[in-house]
Amino acid sequence: MSALGEQPLRIKRANAAAARDPIEVQFQSGAASSSIPNFALIPYAAMVAAARRYERGIRLKKEKAWNALSPNQKPLEDREFLINRLVHAIDHCYLAINRLAEMIPPASEEEEADGGDEGAILFAGGLLAAAKAKMQEVK
Repeated sequence: MSALGEQPLRIKRANAAAARDPIEVQFQSGAASSSIPNFALIPYAAMVAAARRYERGIRLKKEKAWNALSPNQKPLEDREFLINRLVHAIDHCYLAINRLAEMIPPASEEEEADGGDEGAILFAGGLLAAAKAKMQEVK
């Protein structure tokens, strides 16, 4: 399967048990289900920015890009890579602060189309969450 997801998706949820709350949820209909995180709380704009940033990685880095569908998940265990991406996110935090304070010009249309500063920041958060889940899985 390519990182572009051209074939049917088979996504393995890293440490799936950690994502679930052991609480059972009861519905008005009488149905019951296991509780999961309320993904509806995540703003749609944040999901779009993050997805665009991941797509940018595929476009620029091709098979070397990391994402949840990448065949190579070893970057999740590469502390140097993880730290580098977090430092990159910090840079984007400062860019966003400076743009909000109008100390530097707004991001270009191309940068915004790739998810902007927010996409880069969210990418790092997603990467860190996946890495931590992978570390828990190994234990």
